[in-house]
Amino acid sequence: MIEELLKELLSEKGSSWVGMLTSKLGFSTEQAEGFVPAALEKVVGLFSSGKVDVADGLDAGKILSKLDPGEIGKKVGVDADKAKEGLEGLIPNVVSSVEEKAGGADGLLSMLGKGGVGDALGKLGKLF
Repeated sequence: MIEELLKELLSEKGSSWVGMLTSKLGFSTEQAEGFVPAALEKVVGLFSSGKVDVADGLDAGKILSKLDPGEIGKKVGVDADKAKEGLEGLIPNVVSSVEEKAGGADGLLSMLGKGGVGDALGKLGKLF
């Protein structure tokens, strides 16, 4: 399910994100076209691996702190500083789009197979 979300976001928003990186941050088109899917894949990976606690809400700052700009930049031929700028411009847009598509943090939890708040409360009730 999370892979479907990734594909949808790339399809719907990818070109506008590429445009933002090229027009505002000086990425070449080729760099931006590689950067967007690489960054988006890492962000979705943070959600699915649990490295970002979705139950606390989707926070662009927390997500940014968990990403390695140098690693993403290396994949597309930009230095770590430029990759950091790219992530700082891109991640808030990605978070907003994920919230919109998934229906907020509870929807994202369900998509990740972790259940939503209701599911968590149901499991808690089984303990008693």
